[in-house]
Amino acid sequence: MEDGAGRALHCIRIRVGIRFRGEGAVSRNWAPTLRGGFGAALREISCSLRRDSCTDCLLNRNCAYGYLFETPIRETDQVMRKYTQAPHPLVFEPDGAFPSRVAEGDTGELAIVLVGGSYVYLPHVFLALQELGKKGLGRDNVPYEILTVTSEEGDRVYESSCGTVLHPLRPKQLSLEPGAPRSGRFSLEFQTALRLQHEGEVCRKPDLAAIVAGLHRRLFLLRYFHGGGCTEQLAPRFLDAAHEAVMLGNTLQWEDAKRSSTRQRRSIPIGGAVGRIVCKGDIGVLEPLLRAGEDVHVGKNATFGLGKFRLLMGDES
Repeated sequence: MEDGAGRALHCIRIRVGIRFRGEGAVSRNWAPTLRGGFGAALREISCSLRRDSCTDCLLNRNCAYGYLFETPIRETDQVMRKYTQAPHPLVFEPDGAFPSRVAEGDTGELAIVLVGGSYVYLPHVFLALQELGKKGLGRDNVPYEILTVTSEEGDRVYESSCGTVLHPLRPKQLSLEPGAPRSGRFSLEFQTALRLQHEGEVCRKPDLAAIVAGLHRRLFLLRYFHGGGCTEQLAPRFLDAAHEAVMLGNTLQWEDAKRSSTRQRRSIPIGGAVGRIVCKGDIGVLEPLLRAGEDVHVGKNATFGLGKFRLLMGDES
């Protein structure tokens, strides 16, 4: 067991600076397009057996593609036994300023979050992004090159002018223990669409209790599958504090959106709630969980970058 018997979860965030080497249409929804192209490139550099599915492969979650992109449920797993895939340990965060059409020489930045033990596959992630750059991104297969890779703290992990060596990164730890009680005003600002489900229905205007419950479960599952296999639930004090908090304002508004799935040959809805909720309550207890949520996101399609939020406190909120 790692991370103090499940009290924390490893995490790294890298920022990748790219420059386009051509022009053309890429996508109106950058994160799904990036994730789809990345998955194909990762499979190409990782899979030696070239099977259609990782489910029956002996390597299964022991290769970069199987672990990061499919994460099959094993017979020995003790949770999510009715599902075929576990939550994936990576999140894409493209620069919101990326246009749907790019010109040669345009630059941009994307962030990728690797959760739990998945950070050991950082070299595979880098190589897959390089391979995707050669093949091209989006509808017009616009090629790009990687200029830099930096850590969340701003340290250079890679620079194109200095070769292809990736400098090692030390992951940070996301605390999963309630903090010391402290009452105050705080807000959650959702920057990308939040898709929370309750009893099979998507919540169009969720409250704090629903958001914390979704995050509580997501972090439990990420810790189980990618942080050592701890089956103990996260502290119920998080849920109690969320229910006891007073809602001061809720400006979440639903925004419709869709993505095209090449594999499923259909459009899939990825709309959700965007905006801010303002609350007053025991932010001291809730803060560790919400800070972890800033990294891992919350709700459906978090891997696509959905459910991204900022925690603001005091005068900021």
